[in-house]
Amino acid sequence: MPQHASPDEVLARRHRRCASALADFHLLVIAEDTTLTRAEAVREMDRLVRRVLDEVHAAETAVLDALAGSDRRRPAARLLGGRLDRLRRAGNQVGAAVRAGDVLSLRRSVTRFDALSIKTK
Repeated sequence: MPQHASPDEVLARRHRRCASALADFHLLVIAEDTTLTRAEAVREMDRLVRRVLDEVHAAETAVLDALAGSDRRRPAARLLGGRLDRLRRAGNQVGAAVRAGDVLSLRRSVTRFDALSIKTK
């Protein structure tokens, strides 16, 4: 990313990358005719969850950098840190459900992960 990019441009780029990762995540979750083994699906799900988390974290960092020196930075850091923590826990639940082969738990955890990832955008 160019050094002269505005905070809005940086954030928009991170949102696009996060949306791309979420789209891939959804495709993997709904794929009924996948040729992946469970072990491969677990690795791919972990990779996609990590990708979403990385993009959300990068967007959070861009927001906090833009607020540097502002009275709003500290409360924003607390709010965004809490959101990222909830998203990380939801991602862990997705991984646990995939590993266990628990379809109902996977549906619940994917819905939660999706809702939290959209909320952080």
